[in-house]
Amino acid sequence: MMAFPQLITGIWSILLPTRTAPGVFRTKAQARSVVCTRLDQRQGAEVYPDVLEPPPPRGEYFTRGLEVCTERMMRDGLREARDEAVLSSLQASALDIARATRGTRPDLADRTFQVEVHYPSSAVATKIRFATQNALMAGGARVSDKRPLLTPEDVFVLSRLDPGAAYAGACERYRDLGALTSEDALVAVVVRDPRQTTLQAGVCADGRWMWVQ
Repeated sequence: MMAFPQLITGIWSILLPTRTAPGVFRTKAQARSVVCTRLDQRQGAEVYPDVLEPPPPRGEYFTRGLEVCTERMMRDGLREARDEAVLSSLQASALDIARATRGTRPDLADRTFQVEVHYPSSAVATKIRFATQNALMAGGARVSDKRPLLTPEDVFVLSRLDPGAAYAGACERYRDLGALTSEDALVAVVVRDPRQTTLQAGVCADGRWMWVQ
């Protein structure tokens, strides 16, 4: 026979399921209008320190985490499938990029970071940039809204190179033009393969480019 607490829990999950599932008081259309991202305890503590504490060094008996849900700004079918896939996991991706930047380039902790995004949709690129800036600041980094600029001649030359060489070349030119000083660093977020929905990132500092993710 089912214990009373389990019975109550089962009834409650049917009446009020998670926000991503339909239920008695939520239609399928309403459930599809919500985008939720799972954050583990470490990620959740970085973004929501008032809600979740960071995991202890030796771990815990219980797995903790957060499910962060937001309402879709546009109904299904209005965005490209890749845009939807990128945006649905954007918060977690931005946290991963910030963590990879800190882990790969700890020597840049005192720099002021600028962020640029190379993505086909300018609207999605803006969201990616904002999320990456927030993730960097959540990790304690200084962030600037500035973005380095190249001359039209530089853009023409670099656009004829393969992506790897182009990013490295742009990084050198940023240094030569004074667009990035010894107090700055740049995080560039890109999608290297048009078939992928995974965001990659690299860091430019002192004229040297390095992929961090």
